[in-house]
Amino acid sequence: MESTSRPRVYHAVCRDCPLERVLESAEEADSLVSRHVGRTAHSMVAGRVD
Repeated sequence: MESTSRPRVYHAVCRDCPLERVLESAEEADSLVSRHVGRTAHSMVAGRVD
């Protein structure tokens, strides 16, 4: 049986509002977090989904 290779995706979620995104790279996730936190001062986290 062949294993299927899944693309790595990154999940970013705000702890203070409904913002939640799935992104294709760590750079995109980090950029979203930085922009959102800078604009809103909300608490946000991002990480890779395995």
